[in-house]
Amino acid sequence: MKNRILAFFLTPFLGFAGIAEHPFDYDLHLISLPGSNQRTIICFHGYGDSYQIAEILKNLYQPKTTLVSFNFPEHGIKEGRKYDPKTASFGTIDELLPAIYVMKKIVLDQGLESIDLYGFSSGGGAVVNAIALLNGTAHDSELKKIGIGIEEKKRLLSAIQLGIVVLDTPLKSIEEIMDFRGSSEEFEILANKYREHGFRPIDSLKMFKGLSLNVLLYFDKEDEVLSNRDDQLYIERLRDSQPGEKLAVIIGDEGGHMAPHHSLWKAYAQMISE
Repeated sequence: MKNRILAFFLTPFLGFAGIAEHPFDYDLHLISLPGSNQRTIICFHGYGDSYQIAEILKNLYQPKTTLVSFNFPEHGIKEGRKYDPKTASFGTIDELLPAIYVMKKIVLDQGLESIDLYGFSSGGGAVVNAIALLNGTAHDSELKKIGIGIEEKKRLLSAIQLGIVVLDTPLKSIEEIMDFRGSSEEFEILANKYREHGFRPIDSLKMFKGLSLNVLLYFDKEDEVLSNRDDQLYIERLRDSQPGEKLAVIIGDEGGHMAPHHSLWKAYAQMISE
């Protein structure tokens, strides 16, 4: 029943995100692909991708969970959409506000008690940063502009803690990428943004203190995009901030960063069936 309600609620967004009311000046394109169980997972797409991540996940893994997805401000880059890294939202509060807004629409407006979050690559970094943002106070004034106050933050964090956080080869830092692939003007600009705004994901893990999250983390042994330099440091910081029994780590060998990670979704299916 909840899935049918959610699908009905999101119907105006399907294919018509540009005319739906929201406080952002770009195509948020909020969509929902209904599942057969009572769970909902909000999908955070990777660098330059789009809301179509939900359709890709549905086709690849056939999850029973309802999949909700949306566009980050810098979406569609891989399809040729140009952007200026100097004015991009990466590593800033402006990257995260649309994601928090989507959580508000799905969790608070629909009265869901729990929510799962999925983040791939830079989307995984955004998941970590969004949780850290909700668990801190540094950007409360910006959150209030999208209707998120102290009580709303508590309710969102409660729903996230009752759900599962799925991190699929998540971004750890731009510095790690530069160490692996070499520096560039774009990478230097982005690295500075993440540092200056306090949103380096590997550092944001420290803001998980006090939370009790169910985390499912996947790293591939041969990550040809982000590298594996800081995988163990990332895992250690997660373990330092979270109850050990709630962290499941998969070190896979499934073809790299961009390959399908079937073991991750098999583990997710097992977790939601228990």
